[in-house]
Formats: sequence, C-alpha cells, structure tokens
Amino acid sequence: MEGRRPRTACTTDGDVGATKSRKTLSAACADVADALGRVGANGYGDGVEAGIFDSRPGRVVKADVAVMLECVRDELSAIQELWPRFERLVGLRGCRMYAMVTEGTYAACTPVREDDDPARLGLDTAILPGGWYLQARIAGEPPGLYQRIGPAVEALEALASPGDPARPVVEYYRRHDVIELWVPVLANR
Repeated sequence: MEGRRPRTACTTDGDVGATKSRKTLSAACADVADALGRVGANGYGDGVEAGIFDSRPGRVVKADVAVMLECVRDELSAIQELWPRFERLVGLRGCRMYAMVTEGTYAACTPVREDDDPARLGLDTAILPGGWYLQARIAGEPPGLYQRIGPAVEALEALASPGDPARPVVEYYRRHDVIELWVPVLANR
C-alpha cells in the first residue's frame, strides 16, 4: 500500500499522533458540491462524472467482522511503513485487507481465521463494526489509486453528513486496483 495518502490533509500540533484537519467541514462540503454539481436519484451526489468515484455512492449494511490489526498514527509516513510490515506478517494470499480510520489513528486489519494466532504475530484483535455505511469504489493503478483515497473519503464524508462518529471510516482493498470506501452513517438517514 506504499504511496497511500492519509484520508485528510493533516498537520501535527506538537503532540505525537495529534492531528488537525486543514479543511473545515463546510469547506469540504462546498468543494464536493462544486465537484459533484448535482444530486443523484439515490439522494447522494453522483461523483462518478466528476471523477471522484468509480461507482455511485450508495447505502449498504455491513456485518461485524472479527479482525487482527496493527495501529499507527494517521500520518502518511507511519501508514507507508505499516502496510509492508503488516502484509509480511499476515501474508496476502486469500486475505481480505481493510483499514479502519478514526481521529488520529489508522489500523491495517484482516479477518481472523481459525488457524490464525494474532498474539504470536504481535497483532491486536478487534471488531470492524458493522452497520449502515455510505459506500463508493475507486479504481486505478497504485500509487495513483492511493492518492485518490483522501479526496474520495472527504467527498463521501460530506455526502454522509451527519455521519456516525462512533464508528470508523473503512477502506476495503478488494483488489490491488480497487478500493471500497465506507463512511459510517446513521441507520435512520
């Protein structure tokens, strides 16, 4: 996942792991509204014509998934170091790869299988939370694909507003050239 950019442009304020977004939500919403230009039939902006997404955003419900994971600060250099190490530990063959992003934290994760021993690998375990998400796909060849993650997540977050702050943003690496982005939304929206 080398070359992947963090989901928001961040600056540190002196504390390790502390980040501040350079854009306000209203500025991000204005950028998205300008880029999307219209609202689609599903109630969300289209984004496909604008080149932000490679699929129309849509609401989906996901099940909880037990995962093993490794966490780092949500900063580009930490993320670039994380993925090669994580992939060597768990292997790529037959593994689904996810990232969970919360304020200031980025976690690479994969579902725990019966024969896995996360403790032996030095990994933690957690639940990738299910529930309702606004989902869209982006596609392309790395590393350019990874550079699209941040702007696409910002666009989805603006469309999902208000989102569900109790759950993380999720990146699901379907293939080396396709990423599903999930932004948590409230069930009653």
